[in-house]
Amino acid sequence: MGRLTALLLALGAVLGLTASITTPAYADTTVRLCVISNGTVNINPGVHLSDGDSVNVALNGSGNLTGCGSGLTGTFTFTGTATMGCTGGSAVDLTWTVNWSNGKTSTVTTSGVQVALNGTYFGKTTSGDLAGTNVVSVQIANFDFARCSYRAGLTQVNLSGNLEFVQVA
Repeated sequence: MGRLTALLLALGAVLGLTASITTPAYADTTVRLCVISNGTVNINPGVHLSDGDSVNVALNGSGNLTGCGSGLTGTFTFTGTATMGCTGGSAVDLTWTVNWSNGKTSTVTTSGVQVALNGTYFGKTTSGDLAGTNVVSVQIANFDFARCSYRAGLTQVNLSGNLEFVQVA
């Protein structure tokens, strides 16, 4: 025990003070953490460098979830909207359907902000397996930046990252 700690404890004892160390009444527990693999995101309309970061687009995508624990895997699809461009964006709202390898399904809604088409999204499992759990998704978009100069613009990106289901007790 350090001298300062011993001194403070002794001072507390002399003054009749008691101290207790408590832990919060809640604890965040990761229920399931999965890796996003083979993900794709389709962007309509395509975005261009000249658009800035303020094009309203429709998004849809799909991919696989691996490493979810206990041999569990899954596939996902999502649809949503975003305000974005080739170098970033603002609001992104997505609704996901996750089909788990155990035959169960989860519906998830997330919202977030993109930076250079990468983003962190927060949401909730609204129905099905893990209903009520909070969700955090960190996504990394991999794409050919030159497509932002094409006439059609950037219309698809590859997606990786993770999808984490967290229960707040």
